Amino acid sequence: MKFVKEIEELLKIKIGFNSTVLCKERLSYIIEKRQNKLNLDDDSYYKKLKNSSEEFTHLIEEIVVPETWFFRDTQPFEYLKSYASSIKLTKPIKLLSIPCSTGEEPYSIAMSLLEAGLLPEKFTIEAIDISHRAIAKATKAIYGKNSFRGDFKYQHYFQPVTQGYQLSPEVSKIVHFKQGNILNIHNFPENHYDVIFCRNLLIYLDSEIAHKLIEQITRSLKNGGILFVGSAETIYVSLKSYLSLNKPFTFAYQKIQPQKQSSLPKDSFQEPLIIYPKDSSQKFLPDQPKEEESYLVKARKLANMGKIEESINLCKNHLNQFSLNTEGHILLGELYQASSNIIEAQECFQRALYLDPQDRQALTYLLLIKEQRGDPNEVKILKKRLERLSHT
Repeated sequence: MKFVKEIEELLKIKIGFNSTVLCKERLSYIIEKRQNKLNLDDDSYYKKLKNSSEEFTHLIEEIVVPETWFFRDTQPFEYLKSYASSIKLTKPIKLLSIPCSTGEEPYSIAMSLLEAGLLPEKFTIEAIDISHRAIAKATKAIYGKNSFRGDFKYQHYFQPVTQGYQLSPEVSKIVHFKQGNILNIHNFPENHYDVIFCRNLLIYLDSEIAHKLIEQITRSLKNGGILFVGSAETIYVSLKSYLSLNKPFTFAYQKIQPQKQSSLPKDSFQEPLIIYPKDSSQKFLPDQPKEEESYLVKARKLANMGKIEESINLCKNHLNQFSLNTEGHILLGELYQASSNIIEAQECFQRALYLDPQDRQALTYLLLIKEQRGDPNEVKILKKRLERLSHT
């Protein structure tokens, strides 16, 4: 197949897609599939792809295979529910879900807020995805069994229908779906949203574009607002603009005013937004030797300053002395992911799991990589391991 590199560049320019997250064989297969459907040779197809927005959309639909379910990673939604239960509102809060895929995430947000006791008129949810097909399914709000995994507790919002399960209008009417290119978020007004979910998008993007998108998201988020990212995407969140909420497995950050980290604005809220667990004995981070802790802190600071290579070198030098440090291997894996070195990242997460087979974070990172690279057998195995951990 000719023009694979050219098509990769086209995907990067138009939607920011980092083709290294897919194995080349899969991308070539997708391109050939479209060629065969149109009965075009390599040259003719590449010419059509450059000049036809319709064909480019078809190609994107084949590349973007939604893998999502209701309350995927339960902790962010539990935190959102606690947060919503504790605040006093002076006006409705605005939330954004990008990308929203087939709707499970924004609908999970809506159900969480309803369960927290908020009335529908007290919040609005916008949801955006590049896939026309995904938006069409989200709007219908009918789901099969694959969208319900683990210990699902919200059956009362669904009714069985011929095609599966229909979401109650009480929930579906709350979410406002829109098809669009995520890179156009710069069109949104500044200081507009109170909460933004942007999970498992940045890992699909070119590193430079991912950093620019986070900057755009930061401008759209109100001071004091909350940003949720995916477990493998924390490296993109600058601690100059955000304060980690330190709630395990939520990967949640609060936007702060630069150089005013100690006094957060109240904006539309009447109380400070940071919520900590009622159980003060809970540890957010495992105990570490002081030398290892200082190295982790320094490495993360370098990464947050954009000095990824320096941070990688620091990690590698330190792991030469402390090779059994699981968190060090995970951090190095995150850094490799941020610089689009997917193979190296995968090896780091595998080493972390060798040292600690119960490490949920390393397992989650590795699962995301396997999903991106189209390895269904490994994905199935890793999902079973995660499910077992969640029941222990």
